[in-house]
Amino acid sequence: KNELLSMGVNEGQIEVSDLYIDDDEFNKLYKLWKDPSYLDDFFEENQEFFDDEYWNNITKRKFIADVTSSAPVIFAKIRTLFDENKLDEIFKPLDNIDESKEDYTSIRVKSKFGSINRRIAFRIYAVKIENGCYIITGGAIKISKDMLKAPNTHIELNKVNSVYAEFGTFDDRASFIDFILEE
Repeated sequence: KNELLSMGVNEGQIEVSDLYIDDDEFNKLYKLWKDPSYLDDFFEENQEFFDDEYWNNITKRKFIADVTSSAPVIFAKIRTLFDENKLDEIFKPLDNIDESKEDYTSIRVKSKFGSINRRIAFRIYAVKIENGCYIITGGAIKISKDMLKAPNTHIELNKVNSVYAEFGTFDDRASFIDFILEE
Protein backbone atom coordinates (compact mmCIF):
# COMPACT_ATOMS: atom_id res chain seq x y z
CA LYS A 1 0.00 0.00 0.00
CA ASN A 2 2.80 2.41 0.91
CA GLU A 3 4.52 1.75 -2.41
CA LEU A 4 1.36 2.58 -4.33
CA LEU A 5 0.84 5.73 -2.32
CA SER A 6 4.44 6.78 -3.05
CA MET A 7 3.74 6.34 -6.79
CA GLY A 8 0.88 8.85 -6.67
CA VAL A 9 -2.15 6.70 -5.87
CA ASN A 10 -4.41 8.59 -3.46
CA GLU A 11 -5.34 7.05 -0.11
CA GLY A 12 -9.05 6.98 -0.94
CA GLN A 13 -8.70 5.20 -4.28
CA ILE A 14 -10.05 1.70 -4.60
CA GLU A 15 -6.69 0.32 -5.79
CA VAL A 16 -5.36 0.62 -2.24
CA SER A 17 -8.48 -0.76 -0.57
CA ASP A 18 -8.62 -4.15 1.10
CA LEU A 19 -10.49 -5.46 -1.96
CA TYR A 20 -7.42 -5.23 -4.17
CA ILE A 21 -4.30 -4.57 -2.13
CA ASP A 22 -3.26 -8.23 -1.86
CA ASP A 23 -3.58 -8.88 -5.60
CA ASP A 24 -0.66 -8.80 -7.98
CA GLU A 25 -0.91 -6.04 -10.59
CA PHE A 26 -2.15 -8.35 -13.37
CA ASN A 27 -5.04 -9.79 -11.37
CA LYS A 28 -5.88 -6.42 -9.84
CA LEU A 29 -6.27 -4.94 -13.33
CA TYR A 30 -8.55 -7.76 -14.37
CA LYS A 31 -10.77 -7.23 -11.34
CA LEU A 32 -10.83 -3.44 -11.70
CA TRP A 33 -11.68 -3.52 -15.39
CA LYS A 34 -14.64 -5.82 -14.66
CA ASP A 35 -15.92 -3.79 -11.68
CA PRO A 36 -18.77 -1.45 -12.77
CA SER A 37 -18.55 0.46 -9.47
CA TYR A 38 -14.84 1.17 -9.98
CA LEU A 39 -15.45 2.13 -13.62
CA ASP A 40 -18.28 4.47 -12.64
CA ASP A 41 -15.99 6.22 -10.15
CA PHE A 42 -13.13 6.25 -12.67
CA PHE A 43 -15.34 7.90 -15.27
CA GLU A 44 -16.58 10.51 -12.80
CA GLU A 45 -13.04 11.29 -11.56
CA ASN A 46 -11.80 11.72 -15.13
CA GLN A 47 -14.88 13.38 -16.67
CA GLU A 48 -12.79 16.24 -18.07
CA PHE A 49 -10.84 13.79 -20.24
CA PHE A 50 -13.97 12.04 -21.51
CA ASP A 51 -15.53 15.38 -22.44
CA ASP A 52 -12.57 16.03 -24.76
CA GLU A 53 -13.00 15.61 -28.51
CA TYR A 54 -10.52 12.70 -28.35
CA TRP A 55 -13.35 10.67 -26.75
CA ASN A 56 -16.17 12.16 -28.82
CA ASN A 57 -18.14 12.88 -25.63
CA ILE A 58 -18.48 9.21 -24.71
CA THR A 59 -21.21 8.47 -22.21
CA LYS A 60 -20.54 6.78 -18.90
CA ARG A 61 -22.79 3.90 -19.92
CA LYS A 62 -20.87 3.33 -23.19
CA PHE A 63 -17.54 3.57 -21.37
CA ILE A 64 -18.50 0.98 -18.74
CA ALA A 65 -20.01 -1.35 -21.35
CA ASP A 66 -16.90 -1.17 -23.57
CA VAL A 67 -14.51 -1.76 -20.66
CA THR A 68 -16.42 -4.64 -19.08
CA SER A 69 -16.85 -6.38 -22.44
CA SER A 70 -13.21 -5.87 -23.46
CA ALA A 71 -11.55 -6.98 -20.20
CA PRO A 72 -12.29 -10.73 -20.41
CA VAL A 73 -11.13 -10.82 -24.05
CA ILE A 74 -7.90 -8.97 -23.24
CA PHE A 75 -6.97 -11.17 -20.31
CA ALA A 76 -7.90 -14.39 -22.11
CA LYS A 77 -5.58 -13.39 -24.95
CA ILE A 78 -2.76 -12.60 -22.55
CA ARG A 79 -3.17 -15.93 -20.75
CA THR A 80 -3.17 -17.79 -24.07
CA LEU A 81 -0.03 -16.00 -25.23
CA PHE A 82 1.59 -16.72 -21.86
CA ASP A 83 0.75 -20.43 -22.16
CA GLU A 84 2.17 -20.46 -25.68
CA ASN A 85 5.28 -18.49 -24.61
CA LYS A 86 4.39 -15.71 -27.06
CA LEU A 87 4.12 -12.64 -24.84
CA ASP A 88 6.74 -10.99 -27.03
CA GLU A 89 4.01 -10.56 -29.66
CA ILE A 90 2.13 -8.05 -27.52
CA PHE A 91 4.78 -6.18 -25.52
CA LYS A 92 6.61 -3.41 -27.32
CA PRO A 93 9.22 -0.92 -26.04
CA LEU A 94 7.71 1.93 -24.05
CA ASP A 95 9.66 4.53 -26.02
CA ASN A 96 12.59 5.00 -28.43
CA ILE A 97 15.17 4.83 -25.63
CA ASP A 98 13.92 1.42 -24.56
CA GLU A 99 13.79 0.25 -28.16
CA SER A 100 17.46 1.18 -28.69
CA LYS A 101 18.50 -0.92 -25.65
CA GLU A 102 16.27 -3.91 -26.34
CA ASP A 103 18.98 -6.18 -27.78
CA TYR A 104 21.29 -6.09 -24.77
CA THR A 105 19.48 -5.23 -21.54
CA SER A 106 16.15 -5.12 -19.72
CA ILE A 107 13.69 -2.52 -20.95
CA ARG A 108 10.33 -0.97 -20.09
CA VAL A 109 7.48 -2.20 -22.29
CA LYS A 110 3.77 -1.72 -22.89
CA SER A 111 0.99 -3.55 -24.62
CA LYS A 112 -2.03 -2.01 -26.30
CA PHE A 113 -5.40 -3.73 -26.31
CA GLY A 114 -9.10 -3.46 -26.75
CA SER A 115 -11.16 -0.51 -27.71
CA ILE A 116 -13.40 1.98 -26.04
CA ASN A 117 -15.44 4.07 -28.44
CA ARG A 118 -13.09 2.90 -31.22
CA ARG A 119 -9.93 4.00 -29.40
CA ILE A 120 -7.27 1.45 -28.46
CA ALA A 121 -7.43 2.32 -24.81
CA PHE A 122 -6.04 -0.44 -22.61
CA ARG A 123 -2.39 -0.49 -21.60
CA ILE A 124 -0.44 -3.02 -19.59
CA TYR A 125 3.06 -2.02 -18.52
CA ALA A 126 5.98 -4.27 -17.64
CA VAL A 127 9.72 -4.61 -17.41
CA LYS A 128 11.07 -7.06 -19.96
CA ILE A 129 13.99 -9.02 -18.55
CA GLU A 130 14.40 -11.04 -21.74
CA ASN A 131 12.12 -12.60 -24.35
CA GLY A 132 9.32 -14.37 -22.52
CA CYS A 133 10.23 -12.98 -19.08
CA TYR A 134 8.26 -9.95 -17.89
CA ILE A 135 7.46 -8.22 -14.61
CA ILE A 136 3.96 -6.76 -14.92
CA THR A 137 3.99 -3.39 -13.16
CA GLY A 138 0.41 -2.32 -13.80
CA GLY A 139 -1.91 -1.02 -16.41
CA ALA A 140 -4.25 1.78 -17.30
CA ILE A 141 -7.11 2.89 -19.41
CA LYS A 142 -5.54 5.51 -21.64
CA ILE A 143 -7.66 8.63 -21.31
CA SER A 144 -5.30 11.18 -22.89
CA LYS A 145 -3.05 11.12 -25.93
CA ASP A 146 -0.12 12.19 -23.73
CA MET A 147 0.75 9.71 -20.97
CA LEU A 148 1.96 12.46 -18.63
CA LYS A 149 -1.24 14.51 -18.87
CA ALA A 150 -3.53 11.92 -17.27
CA PRO A 151 -3.09 11.08 -13.59
CA ASN A 152 -3.66 7.33 -14.04
CA THR A 153 -1.03 6.84 -16.77
CA HIS A 154 1.39 9.12 -14.92
CA ILE A 155 1.09 6.78 -11.92
CA GLU A 156 1.73 3.79 -14.17
CA LEU A 157 4.84 5.47 -15.55
CA ASN A 158 6.07 5.99 -11.98
CA LYS A 159 5.43 2.30 -11.23
CA VAL A 160 7.21 0.94 -14.32
CA ASN A 161 10.15 3.30 -13.71
CA SER A 162 10.38 2.23 -10.07
CA VAL A 163 10.39 -1.48 -10.93
CA TYR A 164 12.87 -0.83 -13.74
CA ALA A 165 15.17 1.01 -11.34
CA GLU A 166 15.17 -2.04 -9.06
CA PHE A 167 15.24 -4.86 -11.62
CA GLY A 168 16.46 -3.27 -14.85
CA THR A 169 20.01 -4.43 -14.27
CA PHE A 170 19.03 -8.03 -14.97
CA ASP A 171 19.52 -8.99 -18.58
CA ASP A 172 18.56 -12.64 -18.44
CA ARG A 173 15.89 -14.79 -16.87
CA ALA A 174 18.32 -17.02 -14.94
CA SER A 175 19.93 -14.18 -12.97
CA PHE A 176 16.53 -12.64 -12.26
CA ILE A 177 15.12 -15.95 -10.99
CA ASP A 178 18.23 -16.52 -8.86
CA PHE A 179 17.72 -13.09 -7.31
CA ILE A 180 14.05 -13.76 -6.59
CA LEU A 181 14.80 -17.14 -5.02
CA GLU A 182 17.46 -15.57 -2.77
CA GLU A 183 14.89 -13.14 -1.33
